[in-house]
Amino acid sequence: MMKRNKTSGNFRILIILFSAILLLSSCLSSKILKDDEYLYAGAKIKVHADKGVSGTSKVESLLKEEVYPLPNRRILGLPYKLWIYSIFSKGKKDNNYLGTTYGERPVLLSDVPVDEVAQSLKTVLKANGFLDSRVKSQIIKTRLGKQQRKVLYNCYVEPPYNLGNIDVAIDDTLIVHLIDSLKEKSLLHPGDRYNLERLKEERERIDALLKTNGFYYFSPDFLIFKADSNRQTRKIDLSMRIKDGTDRKNLQPWYVNEVMVYDNSVKDSLTIQDTVKYKGVTFLTGRLLKPKYFRHFILFRDSGLLTTENYSITNKNLSSLSVFKYTNLDATPDTNYNNRVNVNIDLTPNSLNNFRASADLVNKSNDFAGPVAELVYTNRNLLGGGEQLTVRTYGSIEAYLSKSKNDFIGDFNYEAGASAELKFPRFLLINPEVISSKFIPNNHIRLDLRYINQMQFYQMSFFRLLYGYRWAESVFRSHELNLIDITYQHMLKSTHVFDSMVNKNPLLKQSFSDQFMIGTNYTYRYAVPDKDPRRFRTSFTGAIDLSGNLLYGIQNLLGKRSTAQEPLKFLGTPYAQFVKTTVDYRMYWDVARKNRIATRVSAGVGLPIGNSGLLPGIKQYYLGGANSIRAFWFRSVGPGAYADKSKDVLINHSGEIMLLGNIENRYKIAKSFEWALFLDAGNIWLAKEDTLRSGAQFETGKVLKQLAVGWGTGLRYLNQYFIIRIDVGFPLHSPNQIQKVSDMDTVWNFAIGYPF
Repeated sequence: MMKRNKTSGNFRILIILFSAILLLSSCLSSKILKDDEYLYAGAKIKVHADKGVSGTSKVESLLKEEVYPLPNRRILGLPYKLWIYSIFSKGKKDNNYLGTTYGERPVLLSDVPVDEVAQSLKTVLKANGFLDSRVKSQIIKTRLGKQQRKVLYNCYVEPPYNLGNIDVAIDDTLIVHLIDSLKEKSLLHPGDRYNLERLKEERERIDALLKTNGFYYFSPDFLIFKADSNRQTRKIDLSMRIKDGTDRKNLQPWYVNEVMVYDNSVKDSLTIQDTVKYKGVTFLTGRLLKPKYFRHFILFRDSGLLTTENYSITNKNLSSLSVFKYTNLDATPDTNYNNRVNVNIDLTPNSLNNFRASADLVNKSNDFAGPVAELVYTNRNLLGGGEQLTVRTYGSIEAYLSKSKNDFIGDFNYEAGASAELKFPRFLLINPEVISSKFIPNNHIRLDLRYINQMQFYQMSFFRLLYGYRWAESVFRSHELNLIDITYQHMLKSTHVFDSMVNKNPLLKQSFSDQFMIGTNYTYRYAVPDKDPRRFRTSFTGAIDLSGNLLYGIQNLLGKRSTAQEPLKFLGTPYAQFVKTTVDYRMYWDVARKNRIATRVSAGVGLPIGNSGLLPGIKQYYLGGANSIRAFWFRSVGPGAYADKSKDVLINHSGEIMLLGNIENRYKIAKSFEWALFLDAGNIWLAKEDTLRSGAQFETGKVLKQLAVGWGTGLRYLNQYFIIRIDVGFPLHSPNQIQKVSDMDTVWNFAIGYPF
């Protein structure tokens, strides 16, 4: 018996499917079109280039962008929007609401301005150096139906023109000197192909250069290029000059004469405003601001150049302070001088106090669900220098949705806390001039109190005191240094299950015992902003966290020594000593207008040293859930190949070494909806062997075998203010020793925002 050829069968199916599409498309055309009408099926561009002509593929993509109008949208060759329109249309009328709302009116061949499009294509070719180009149009038939037509644009191009001599014919010596000073950064070079867009970019580059040097009222429109082409050599000589009729005042540098800052918080005639001159700036103030705290936000200097940079940075600095609702900068030429301006800065205050309340409902993958509430108070100008005080209180309560509650502390998980943070828009104790004046530094002091009841295990309280600095050196790079970071954790109560577990493992018991964490941490961030036009964007975050090392060194110098049974203490309580570092790299690639590929690679190592045998619980890594490996339940992965028969004991699934990788394809299927396909992999490990958690120790040769791997798909709703995400994950490989992937559940993840 002969076996059927599967490839041949699939080919027949494709032929039948394609034939059905042609038939259905033809039926649609006959239903909604008149006999003398043709449906526009799109355009085709064909470039006919002489031998030796290169670079036409890029030009061809530019030509495609110039073609209009767009034909009716199609899937598998079928104009589905037109199909929806035809269903709701009455006869051959086109004024039906449902048809025009959810479908599309037919785009007819008669709607296409063929000659205008051909002229636009010719203009694009000339702008890219093909000055001797010709474009001819032709109407062609398609295979999609008798009443459907395409437009073929034949573009005939000869060898392009290149740049020849380039000179600056400007009689202003200062402008010429500035242009020559950065001549090596010019975008125009002899031998380059002529490109009109590049000429525009060169004008903008020179405009930015001049404005940086005080030519505040200059414009790129003042610059023109005179072109002289030679058909035989196919070269174009360029001469840059100033446009005739340009006002000479726009061709000179401008200087700052006087800077006035108006405090508009005074709204009555009885309050007396103080006039204070501080470091060359005059402040008319009421109760809102103190000049000495705001002067470093203003980049203008007496008799200094007026540049677009100091204007925009001053405006950005003041606008970023929450104390101001509106800021308005105005530079007006001083009539008493030829080239001086007076700068007026109007500051309209925001409301001093603000209250915000929010509530939410969470449902975790570990069968806990419940409400979350938060109340936040903000004072936007506590000390008169733009200082912001934020006091936050929050609470959550979670019910256990499955199984009986044996030996639990109460009937619910709950958490309550309060925090107070004071942010200074300047550095205390440090000269603000040591960092870039383009960005406002931040000095913060924070106090946190937190209470947690995990009814299966324990009740704990946490205290944290933080003092540190945040600053940016550019749009892409920022730093955070917390000089003082003190955390105290205190065990209030525990269950018999938890006690029996930690009593078997002294190291695990130490990580949850009463202890201090006293240290310093630093974070470096590099990120290309979302609004950046480039298609390939990256971000990197590197952090190092040190705790207990300075205190341990001092105590050792004093002759004190620690043992596993008796660690050194601070204020009568043991303290943790460790070094922890984490790196995170992300890449976002816009493959197409509606398609983005996002990837993330994260790694971390936290090593207990000296006074500690294990990282404190709150400093350990864990994986699984909506933001890491979505095919595995929250905090259920690892460590290593360790297999915990009880899904509820989440504290066993934490480690000191972490590796995580994600790749996700995001495709926008509608204005507010996005579909995603993803692959996640990773695990956590212990740095040392744990006899009670077999397979948990990190071993280089077993890393790949011990990665938890899962794939999945998801749907996202995109809003201006938030993103609602639903992801479903399917396990591909489980690292533990007892659980098969085929026995594992599909995992649904509901979350706000992207996972990375």
